[in-house]
This record gives sequence, structure tokens and C-alpha cells, in this order.
Amino acid sequence: MNPGPRWVNSYFLPNLRRLGIADRPLRILSLWPDDASEAEELGRLGHACELAEFTPDSPSPWSDHTFDIVITGRLPKLAVSTSERDRTIRLIYSALRPGGGLLVAIGNRLCPVDLSRNAQLLHGPFNRHCMSWREVKRLFLSPSGPFQAVKPLPVEGHFGWHRLGSLNFLGRLLEAYWKSVVTPRRLSLYTSPLNPIFMLWIQK
Repeated sequence: MNPGPRWVNSYFLPNLRRLGIADRPLRILSLWPDDASEAEELGRLGHACELAEFTPDSPSPWSDHTFDIVITGRLPKLAVSTSERDRTIRLIYSALRPGGGLLVAIGNRLCPVDLSRNAQLLHGPFNRHCMSWREVKRLFLSPSGPFQAVKPLPVEGHFGWHRLGSLNFLGRLLEAYWKSVVTPRRLSLYTSPLNPIFMLWIQK
């Protein structure tokens, strides 16, 4: 499968490529998507992408072990309380095939700026529409959560600001900042208030 030049037009696709799994057909569930463009792009690349919205207290709308990947950027906004998040995570876990994973963007609660569009652009340290690194690990990993590993991924390329060139000087500066300063290999910086958003691969 050849991603072609349109690869950069999608949000989660750069990290699917970094994970080395984008060149085989995948069955993907996109939860609470902003629009259908991501699913359309994934379809052009040979993947099957289903869009879904549900409330944390509703019955599971899909069968167990159905999807290779679940992607979402809306988890902290749509599942706000601890009980809502725990139930949502277990529904996602059940929907994933063995070896699958959740690709998620989550605003860093410790950073006063939110770029995930879940919270206000400027927010305090107790905003429930974002999460701290400690909360991420508690939610997803044992003994509390069902998943096996949380892998931080580069934020660089997620927003596609590089496509705007000289029209977005601030965007290009932020891309360079994520590329060379706040990177997953510098976890203390990545999880600090210096980084407004986490890109995470949560492995089943």
C-alpha cells in the first residue's frame, strides 16, 4: 500500500507510520471524530475505518476483538469522571484484537495551554478535560487499568502546521520545539508543563 503524497493531510497517520503498522490493511475504530476526513483518508490508504460515538454508560456498540486500532482525541472530554473513564477504557480494550492498541491524543493537565480542543485554550491545573502523566498511567496500566504498556509518541506532525509554511511562523517554531526539545526520549520534559499535549500508543 502506497501512502502517497496525501499522507500528511491526516492527524493520526504520522504516528501509525512511525509505529510501522500503516502499510498493512487495518480495521480501525475512530471514536468521537471531529469530522469524516480522517476515515476517508484511511480508506484511501486501504484501511477499514468505522466512526462511532457513544456515552460511557451505554452498552458496547461493537463486538469484542473487532478492531486492530482505536483512535480518538476526545477521551478526556467525553468521559470526564473516573468511573466514566474506567468503563470507557474497558469497552475499548474489549473491542481491540490481541496485539492491538489505542492511539490517543490527550491534553496535558499540568500545562496551562490546551491544544487538544478538549479544554479551554488556557486552563488551570485542575481541569478535568485534560490529564496528567500520573493519571494516564493509572487509567491505562495495571493494577487499575487493563492495558500492558503506554508508549509516548512524537507530537511533531500531528497538527500539520508544517503544511502552512511561512503563513504560520509560530506553528513551525512549535514543530521544531517538539522535534528537538520536548520529545518522548526526554520523558521528564515531555510529561512536564512544557508540553501541552500527549500522543500515546496504548498497547493491549
